Amino acid sequence: MRSFSSSNEFHIFNINKPKKIKMNVIIKVSMANYDAWKEEFDNHAERAAVCDESKTTVGKVDETSCIVMLYDVDMKGMQELMGSEFMITLSEKMQIVNDEMHSFAPLQP
Repeated sequence: MRSFSSSNEFHIFNINKPKKIKMNVIIKVSMANYDAWKEEFDNHAERAAVCDESKTTVGKVDETSCIVMLYDVDMKGMQELMGSEFMITLSEKMQIVNDEMHSFAPLQP
């Protein structure tokens, strides 16, 4: 534990405990067929476990692409999921490519 004083306030941090990094992510995805991809996406419980599923947003761009917004993503969990045999096989089968990935934060008032 480490502490410091600033303006008569004390802040204590546990520097030994790793903290899960969570962030909001927007992904531009390409695939062979949007409808088939969307069905797999909606039924993928493991993906839903690494983000706040209640906020997940998918916007269809056309028959072969979409934009996905994921909130409070456990980045380590997402990385493990994307490297899983299931995701590698599914990506090859459905020609899934994550063209771009960006993090975002809500604008402050």
